[in-house]
Parts: sequence; structure tokens; C-alpha cells
Amino acid sequence: MAEKERHDSHMHIIAHLKEKEFIEKLHTALPAVEILNDDIQLALDFIHSFLRTDPSARMTAEVGMEHSFLGSGEIANGEEDPLWKFPNKPNYL
Repeated sequence: MAEKERHDSHMHIIAHLKEKEFIEKLHTALPAVEILNDDIQLALDFIHSFLRTDPSARMTAEVGMEHSFLGSGEIANGEEDPLWKFPNKPNYL
């Protein structure tokens, strides 16, 4: 694939991850969860880190597992993290 085509594909993906659309999708998927702007920025940073056009600049899976967006998925502040409760659990889970 030519560099321009790769760049265009990458920009097309990024266009679908615009913050406003991303926020709307999060609120649709998790309507009972209060999602803070900081959480949204962490999520976008996490996703965009895997979508870099230069493969050497992309986050590896190992590094991604340590990203603060993922957290531990366990108890935080004495309460279960609502993002791990799957309020709108997909049929395949």
C-alpha cells in the first residue's frame, strides 16, 4: 500500500474517532455510567496510540496493557468500576 493510501486510511479511521462522536457512542453503550472528560481523553489516547501510521511509533500490546485507561478492572475506591459491569452486555459475551 502506498504511503498516501495508508495516510488516507489512517485519517479516515481518525475521522470516525472524533471526540464528539466517541462521547455519544460511549453514552449509548454505557448510559448508566457517568463518563468524565478525563476518561474520554484517556480512551482516545489509548486508541490513537495503536493507530499511528509509523509502525515503530505504535504502542505494543504489552505497553497497552499498562496504559492507565485500562486500569485494573477491579475494585477502585471501594466500589466495582461500572465500566466492568457491562450495563448493555453484548450478545456475544
